[in-house]
This record gives sequence, structure tokens and C-alpha cells, in this order.
Amino acid sequence: FDGTSAASAALLYDSEPSSRDVPAGSPVSAQHQISVAAAGRSWLLHFAHSGGAVVSPVGGQVWWVGCGGTLTSLLLAGLALSLVTTQANAGMIARRLTRDLSKSEERWKFALEGAGDGVWDWDVVTGEVFYSKRWKEMLGYAGDESLVVIGEWRSRIHPDDVDLVMAQINTYLADPSVEYYKEHRLHCKDGSWKWILTRGQAVSRDATGRVLRMIGTHQDISARKSSEAEIARLSAIQRELAHLACSFINVPVAEQHAAVDQSLALMGRCLGVDRARLFAYDFPAGTVAVIHEWCAPGVAATLTDKQLLVLDGIDYGAAAHQRGELVSLARMDVLPATSLLRQHLEARGILSVITVPLMQGGNCLGFMSFEDLHLERVWREDEESLLRVLAELYANFETHRRMQRASRELQEGLMQARAVAEAAALAKDMFLANMSHEIRTPLNAILGYTQIMQVECSWCSQGRRVAAIGRSGEHLLTLMTDLLELVRSDTRPLQLTPGDFDFYRLMEDVRLMFAVHPEALSLTLDFHCAPEVPRFIRSDPGRLRQTLVNLVGNALKFTKRGGVRVAASVEPGTVPNTVMMAVDVVDTGCGIAEHEMAH
Repeated sequence: FDGTSAASAALLYDSEPSSRDVPAGSPVSAQHQISVAAAGRSWLLHFAHSGGAVVSPVGGQVWWVGCGGTLTSLLLAGLALSLVTTQANAGMIARRLTRDLSKSEERWKFALEGAGDGVWDWDVVTGEVFYSKRWKEMLGYAGDESLVVIGEWRSRIHPDDVDLVMAQINTYLADPSVEYYKEHRLHCKDGSWKWILTRGQAVSRDATGRVLRMIGTHQDISARKSSEAEIARLSAIQRELAHLACSFINVPVAEQHAAVDQSLALMGRCLGVDRARLFAYDFPAGTVAVIHEWCAPGVAATLTDKQLLVLDGIDYGAAAHQRGELVSLARMDVLPATSLLRQHLEARGILSVITVPLMQGGNCLGFMSFEDLHLERVWREDEESLLRVLAELYANFETHRRMQRASRELQEGLMQARAVAEAAALAKDMFLANMSHEIRTPLNAILGYTQIMQVECSWCSQGRRVAAIGRSGEHLLTLMTDLLELVRSDTRPLQLTPGDFDFYRLMEDVRLMFAVHPEALSLTLDFHCAPEVPRFIRSDPGRLRQTLVNLVGNALKFTKRGGVRVAASVEPGTVPNTVMMAVDVVDTGCGIAEHEMAH
């Protein structure tokens, strides 16, 4: 139809004119009209069903198809829902695993960073190594700098350590059941050396057991190594002070000057200074003189350079010395530029100096000076305490020398000589009492830190050595007490204090005391107990330890080649239920002089 109504006048075309009208009673759904727009006009299409019933004979199949389609749609919907749910669960599990892994990595990173350890991961086959940021920072490198080959790490090992480190690695690669644990030095970016504790473990092997990959950590132990070295240095100084205290007591007059020179050189080397000098005051004359001097190799001597100085011209802190105060200058610019003292020191190239007065009672006899020409040095309190002990030793020795000179020059009567001797003995006792107190102070600090190190290193390979340091320190403390008692009791016999103790342990303690002694490094040191020697005995452990230490120390001191052997055995005894033991100290040195054998 042309237009929008099905009027007969607007009819344009009819496929079956005779059937245009829909039979009566046909359902409304059997006819349909559609309006369309084409060529700028509106048209009406009219469709009508003709020729029988509207419902098809296959209508039942339609219902089956509809039901089947509905069921299939439900199944597909369920499958889709299941896939969506599974994906959601998988995502949730992945997020949880990622979160747990992230927490684990954070905890691992926190533990390593908290301990200050660096991590390395070595591919043994290719030689490539991964280093963590902390590992690189430990040696002064930035975290993004590339250090990826094992050869680069090997080149950083200290020349004195490289053979031992590589031997340990090869041993571990051959037998991974052995722990890889080593302390050595590594070269830093700035040219310095740093002590490192490295641990490692194989994490991958092939079918034959060959190690393919190792992972480990590096820990900076430079501070601990420095503390151990400092403890060893202070212990060496204390041993030398104790030795000087004993050797200075009865030095012959002809050997006194040489003895002071030797002791000054020894302490100068132990303290690591460039020059050590002893000065004597003459306050009535207003002068001070250099009486002894030691210089390190390459340092010019000053003993003959204006040996006698006038106090009015150059003030060496005489007022402070008279009050018993030491004077320490870590750098010269703390003094005014116009200071004559500063000008005097700078003219001799001195960068830092410490002077300690030699006091005898309330009188200042002089002072000792320790000078550094290459560094600005700040002296610690424990070092100052040791210097005070040394100053008292020199003061008493100088007093003893002055007394001897006075005795020879004045030739006074017997009563005056006796008074001088008593004064010397009193001075000796006062010195020993003061020395014992001054040495105990730093020694107690050493023992305290040693106990802390024993707790911290109870699990590591150095624990046994730290324990030996502690026992040696306790032995030194006992010796100081015994020395004071011995000098005060010259006329009384020694009193033994027997007790039950482990003789094997005592022998091991004495061995460890000398195992790292400089004089023992080029010699063999062997301790042996015969099978019949009992382990636990009853005797005076302190006196026995002191005797062994003296004999072994002298044997090492006077042995240049060969070695020292300490052997314990059992002698045939006649008293029932007792064992007579003998300890032989044998060395390849010069031996004990005949005239000293009985003593």
C-alpha cells in the first residue's frame, strides 16, 4: 500500500488478490503489517497467512528444541560461573602466595641488613657471581656497579690470605660436607683492607655430586679484628712493663744507662711512635736536659741538638708536670702561633706529642715524651694509664740511680746508707703498689671485653682462642698480685696453696699463651704428656703455671733456631698413693748458664 493505511485505493500490489482477506476466526498473530520508508515515501507491507491452520505439525519438536536449548544454556552458564569462580580463587591464591613471598623476602632482607651481611651467589660452572647491594657497599662500591666474575673477587684477596682461602674453597668443592667458613682480608675501592668473615653452602649439584652453585654471606669483622689486635698490643705492653719492673730492680750500675735505652726503644716500638725521649729537670738551675732518646728508623736524633734547654725560653709544661699532670697535644694548632713551645715542636717536625712526668713522692724528676711525626694522635685513657706506670718505673729507677750516685759521692756513714736503702725499698714498694693498681685498671677492661667476646664468639671457631686470652689475662692479674707479695716478703718463704685442678688444661693454657708469641712463630713449640700422667692432680696451680711460663718464656727468648719441647712424665715414687711427676723444658738454644743453674 502507498501510505500508512491499508485502504483499497492505496493498494499497489497483492500476491494473492483472492486471499487478501484473512479467514474469519484466524488468530491475530496470523497477520502482520510493517511500515517502511523508501524513496522519500512511506509504504505499508501487509502479510497474512492463508491455506490452513497456523500451528505446524512439527510444533512438538519446537518444544523439545526449546527445552534442550534452555538446558544447554543453563549448563553453559554453570560452566562459565565455575570458570569465573576458579579464576577468582586462583587470583586470590596467587595474591596470597605473592604476599607471603614478599613478606618472606622482606624478613630475609631485614635479617641480612640487620646483621650487616652481604650476599653472594656463585655459578661455579660459568664463574659468574651475583653480589648484593650490601656486599658492594661493604667494599665501598655503589649498588649498581658491575662485579660479576669470580676472578675479580679472587684478585681482591690479601696476598697473605689468598692461598689459604683458595685451598679452603677447593677443599669444600671436593667435599661439600665440610663447612665453608673463612676469615680473610679484601681490598676495598679506596685502597684499604677490610677483614671479612665469609660463609658458603652448595645449593645445586649434578648427578655426580659436583657443586654447580654456591650461595653465601660476607660479614664485616674489621672492628672485632681491630679489638683483638688492640688487646694483643696492650697485653704485650703490660708484659713488657712487668718484665721491666723485675729487670730494673737489680740492674748493675755499669748497665743502667744501656738498660734505660733498651727499655725506651722497646716501649717506643710497642706504642708505635716515631721518637721517645727522657728529660731531667733541674729546677734550681732553671733547665731541662734530654738524657735518653730513641728514634724510629729514618727519624733524625735530637740528643745532641741543644741538649740543655732553658725553661724560661721554652716551657715544656713544667708547671703541669710539677702537679703530676701529663700534657697531651694531638695537634700543634691548639697552641697559639706565637707559642715558643709550638715553634720548638714544629721545627722538629712533631705533629703530636704526649709528655708524662716522672714523680717521686711530691717531686718531679723529669718527664718522658712520646712524639709522632707522621700523624695527629689522640691517646686513649688506657694508654695513658700504661704510660703512667712506665713513668713510675723510670722515676723509681732514676731515684735508685740518684741514690747510688749520692752514696758513692758523699760516702756517708752506715746509718745514712741504711736510711738510703730503706728509702729505696720503700720507693720500690710504693712503685709496685702503684704499678699493680695502674695495670689492674686496663687489665680489668681487657678481661671484661674478653668475657663479652666469649659470649659473642661462643659459636664460632675463635671461641677457644678468646677463652685462652681470658685465662691468660687472669693469669697476668694473679702474677701482678704475686709479684707485689713476693717483693714485700723477701725474707719469708713462699706459701704454697695446693688445690685440685686439671693438669692437662694448665699445660694447654701455657701452650696457647706462647702459640702466637712473636719469638715462637719461627720455632716449633711442642707440649706432651705421657699416657701415665694423671689428668687431675693436687698441687699449687698458680706456682706451677708461673714456673712453666717463666721456663718456656726464657727458652723461647734464648732460642733462635729449632724449637722448645715441654714433656710431662711420671717418676718412680716411694710414698704410697702418691705420684711423683717431672716436667722437662728442653730447647735448642744456648741453655742456662752454669752459675744460674742452682738459682
